[in-house]
Amino acid sequence: MAGLIGATVLLLVCSWLSSGTLAPYAATLRPTLLAVLGPCEYLYNCDHPHFAATFKFLEGAPRSSWEFSVVIRRILYPLLAFPFMKVLGFETGGFVANLVITVAAFVVFVVFVRRQIGDRAAISTMWLLATYPGIAYWIGLPYSYAWIVPGSLLAAILLSKLSTASRQSDVLGIGFLLGIIFCGYDLLPFFLPAGWLLLARRKQYRLIPSLTAGVLAPVLLVLLVLDKAFGVPAMNSNTETYFKVFESFLSPDDFGAWWKLLLHVPSVFIETFLFSNFTFIPLLFVAFALASFVLRGRIRMQSPELEIAVSVLLVFLINNLAPPYPGWQLRGSWIARLYQPLFVSLVLFIAREVQAWSSWGQGRGARAGWLALALVIAASAANATIVFGPALGFAHASLADDRFYGHSEPKWLKANLDQYGRRPLGFCRRR
Repeated sequence: MAGLIGATVLLLVCSWLSSGTLAPYAATLRPTLLAVLGPCEYLYNCDHPHFAATFKFLEGAPRSSWEFSVVIRRILYPLLAFPFMKVLGFETGGFVANLVITVAAFVVFVVFVRRQIGDRAAISTMWLLATYPGIAYWIGLPYSYAWIVPGSLLAAILLSKLSTASRQSDVLGIGFLLGIIFCGYDLLPFFLPAGWLLLARRKQYRLIPSLTAGVLAPVLLVLLVLDKAFGVPAMNSNTETYFKVFESFLSPDDFGAWWKLLLHVPSVFIETFLFSNFTFIPLLFVAFALASFVLRGRIRMQSPELEIAVSVLLVFLINNLAPPYPGWQLRGSWIARLYQPLFVSLVLFIAREVQAWSSWGQGRGARAGWLALALVIAASAANATIVFGPALGFAHASLADDRFYGHSEPKWLKANLDQYGRRPLGFCRRR
């Protein structure tokens, strides 16, 4: 319990030092794209109006103040955050809501790992997540991106429950809960196929329709209500890119250009794997996977981490094997952040390996167990340097953020912080 409290405190500190002017998703932008708001001049992303519009939508503001938003479909997040935003304002209330949501999912997931795998597994999980830059990147801003990590953690727990479910009603219920999670962010492409794969591995094909129906019920209901009752269409400039990817396979025309794109896929795969989760957790996964292969002759991935990893790989292949298509591109390592949900698969595998190493023989087990925890601590410490990087001026933090989501250039993080100061929420600029 003391360890969990300590890890939670560390998570809160990391989150606070990723707010204000230190929020990476804002501070990494080109200055002309920044939104600098309020008397304290905190930094927000240029898409801030789209997310603020979801609050205005729920508040019952005039249609003209929210109808342009392309993220209202992710309605679960603003619904959860709305009470906090109503009391504390959109920006501060959103940050507080992010803390509550993230800490709740964090604690639930650590307890789940402890019960399902073991104490050492839970210890490794809590410290890897407490310093995970994938939380810090989003949590300082009141946007639905803050749902990616909590939603992925909860979805993984439900998939674990699915791995032992055998009744149609249970599978339908699990699917319905997953569908609710998918109303917070576009996680369906990663976790619904994982559920199909999991049931197929168990040869429970008869349960696949129940899972699918359960998932689609809340998702389609939200889209239908938004469209029919509020005139918010499911298709917009944000969602149409998904359809362009699939349409490109139906009518490829420039095969020369397509071949040139395909030649880059292997290198894009390596870069995406490393940078979609800030390098150190992926490298730790590789280290444990290699050790597992050397010592056991195989890489022992279990459900649900195996199915999640395969599902993420399928999404990657669809995006990057697609023929050329116009507009916003979902291919390439510049948008490695798209595959962030892979982190939950990597963390679960690492947790199982840490527990397995700790259970070998007396003397050998003790040494192997401490070595495993030492590797986890090293990776957690390395991640912490990225999280604390903006506040402490570590140059590699801007590089890590840029490789996670290359929507700007690494130099702008330092430039913006030099101009606006390194100030988390609660500290205003001195005049």
